[in-house]
Amino acid sequence: MADLQLLEAIPDLEYGDHLIILADDSLDACQDVPQSLFDFVENRPEARVWLLRPSDVLARDGAMWLCLFGTELVEIPAPVARPLYRTLPRSFTATDGVVTHTWAGLPVD
Repeated sequence: MADLQLLEAIPDLEYGDHLIILADDSLDACQDVPQSLFDFVENRPEARVWLLRPSDVLARDGAMWLCLFGTELVEIPAPVARPLYRTLPRSFTATDGVVTHTWAGLPVD
């Protein structure tokens, strides 16, 4: 996780289970959040959910973090965000500071 340079923005990533979603667009309403994402989060009640937005994105608020109970919204510097994705959204899980799975989009089971 240290290689991703996210520990300064989210120091809690070193311990426990996490779902991290890098996103740059706002969803207008909860019905725009795919059911598969709700299911994924529901099946992992122990995981903390983080929605990361590059700081150069103007629309920082959206439905996703409001609709997924307990999601924490974090703004990260654009230079830190750029190496983490080719296209957004992009997601990954981490356990005790180690990336365990990645998705080129939102996570699905």
